[in-house]
Amino acid sequence: MKSTVSSKESSTKFRRTASFAGAALLAACSHTATALPPHFSHALVGGSWSVADRRKLDARIEAALKPLDGRAAESAVVFAARGAPLFQKNAARALAPASTLKLIVASTSLHELGLRYRFHTRLAAAGLEPGGIVPGDVYLIGSGDPLLTSNDLRGGVKTLWNDGVRQIDGGVVVDATALRGPERNAFWDATDAFEDYSSATSAVSLDQDTIELHVRPTQVGAPARVFLEPPTSAVQHDDDVLTGPEGSWTDITILPKIAPNAFAVSGRVASGPHDAIYYLNVSNVPLYVADVLELMLEARGIAPRDAPRIGIAPQGTHALWEHPSPPLHEIVRKMLYESNNHAAEQLLRTLGRLHGGAGDDRSGLDAERRFLAGQGVPAGGMRIVDGSGLSDTNRVSATTLATILVRAETWSSGNPLYLALPQGGKEGTLRNYPFSGALGRVRAKSGHISGVSALAGYVTTHQHGRIAFAIIVNSEVPNVDADRSIVQAVDAMADF
Repeated sequence: MKSTVSSKESSTKFRRTASFAGAALLAACSHTATALPPHFSHALVGGSWSVADRRKLDARIEAALKPLDGRAAESAVVFAARGAPLFQKNAARALAPASTLKLIVASTSLHELGLRYRFHTRLAAAGLEPGGIVPGDVYLIGSGDPLLTSNDLRGGVKTLWNDGVRQIDGGVVVDATALRGPERNAFWDATDAFEDYSSATSAVSLDQDTIELHVRPTQVGAPARVFLEPPTSAVQHDDDVLTGPEGSWTDITILPKIAPNAFAVSGRVASGPHDAIYYLNVSNVPLYVADVLELMLEARGIAPRDAPRIGIAPQGTHALWEHPSPPLHEIVRKMLYESNNHAAEQLLRTLGRLHGGAGDDRSGLDAERRFLAGQGVPAGGMRIVDGSGLSDTNRVSATTLATILVRAETWSSGNPLYLALPQGGKEGTLRNYPFSGALGRVRAKSGHISGVSALAGYVTTHQHGRIAFAIIVNSEVPNVDADRSIVQAVDAMADF
């Protein structure tokens, strides 16, 4: 990897945003009619559509998507009040949705877990003896918090010190049994394994299961200082980086070695006051976190006697520190704003665990399917293998995505999905979308992987209130025309 700028839309770092990107084109498609289920009776708020307006809208969206005809497979639908279809083009055709798939895990989580649900991470022990002695092991017990940071963990160690803990007669034991399954989804592209947008999934997840590699310039011509944050002996790096003149190019190459959590770092960093920072995926996450925690304890003068390890916390332990995550609605908002794959996968397995399953991908996907069926969401042709949409084997139709959005309008809690989506042309992954009439009037989830361009969300029209839409384009050759056509179609919706 030459840098941390990802080729995918999604990234494990919330502060990263994706640019307006071209998508690819696959095969020709024709119009089909799609009927909503008979009980689909609740409405988006808005005025009625005249026959003339519906014909005009149909013609304008057709014109926007026409350049893709014969070169792409498309699935598109627009719903008005009470779920009435205003526009349909292969609406029931299931295509690869990329990150628009996150609408499924977002809606399922918000509805089934509740907006205020929080993950909890605990440091626990069997007891605390006089003199601040922990007589055995200290357990770090995770529940799948996707946002736990190394600074949070440092805060936990500080709490232990402030509460008088001075000695640990056992070791650090990480209990990550709340979630199960392989760290990386088997359906993901193997070439993405070292990209930060495809980081591991674990019940004890630290810094979204990436580690910062800092390259700090020294004197011109001298070796740069390369170090990890947080410090750990569980990740190794061989360094061959020189410091170049100020204003020169920084060109760093980071290559994974055969051994897990081992990297070779080479190149040149320009002189200056700032580090060049890169994000590396970590594997064997629970053991890595155990090592990080041990070093944090040692830095506080609380050195465990035994080596860190993975295990299961016994019954009857007492919490020494407990860290709640932000409420779920904030986690979902961050996930949708920045198209965060890691958060989506953590939520998927959490759904599986809290609905009586094993806390793995399969049980999470089963929970999603039950939710969609209960909401009356058509799912013909649907095939889902992850929570994020990173796999190109996922298949979902525009009707499925848009119906999810319409059904969210009927929830007794209001529509949390609407405010969780970024505004087109202004925020998150939609920041660089060149909307005109829809600028600031559209909230949506974008989706991009190789050969896929998609957008699904809400548009507030001038005269007809809020409408829901989904447009998915699959193709073989990357082409900015797909994104341009989608933007023009959404602009057309906003004008009515």
